[in-house]
Amino acid sequence: MTSAKQLFVREDILLFKNHLNDKGHCHLKTFINFLNYNHVKRPLKFAYISSNHQLIEGLTLKENILLDYIPSDLSTSKEHQFNSYMQKSENTHLQKLFAQITLPDAYPSKVDRQMQQLAVFIKGLIQQSDFLFLERPEEFLSSENIVHIINAIEFNSKNSGQVVLLSTTLSDKWFNHITKIVTKSSAHCFEVAPVINQKSIIKIADHKKNVA
Repeated sequence: MTSAKQLFVREDILLFKNHLNDKGHCHLKTFINFLNYNHVKRPLKFAYISSNHQLIEGLTLKENILLDYIPSDLSTSKEHQFNSYMQKSENTHLQKLFAQITLPDAYPSKVDRQMQQLAVFIKGLIQQSDFLFLERPEEFLSSENIVHIINAIEFNSKNSGQVVLLSTTLSDKWFNHITKIVTKSSAHCFEVAPVINQKSIIKIADHKKNVA
């Protein structure tokens, strides 16, 4: 996960500056181009969470989540191991998010958009990945759940070394968590600046409001 050119380190939470207001653009390609620019070795191990992520309708919320859970052994069922994992997890913010899924056996179309999005988040956070791609992750979520989401992501990053690549229209919510700001200078070139203070992020938020 390292290279001589690399512009980030483990545990970084990177805010991508250039695409905050482009709601019609998928940022997945931008994230991958950034990793390619940094010569990150393949295969890339990443989880991708976006506001447009669709769950499989033929599966319940919990079954959707279990698709991305890797059991530690084959002696007990996948669901049993997942329940034990959630109960023992030191990431209490993740536990709070899972507790918000009050209808785990319901199908996606039978619950509101927030509960669907919570299931999407848990799917992404339980994956064993080096990178977490987040594209407008706060949409459809209450203010309380946004706080839990951010804290769960930060805890996960600090304890696993996962690097977070973020594109958001609510940069003010991430003020105390962003470590670096990424600017796309050309088609395949990027610049990365450390967040020395919060003024640079505030400027981004102000710019977003002015454009809107």
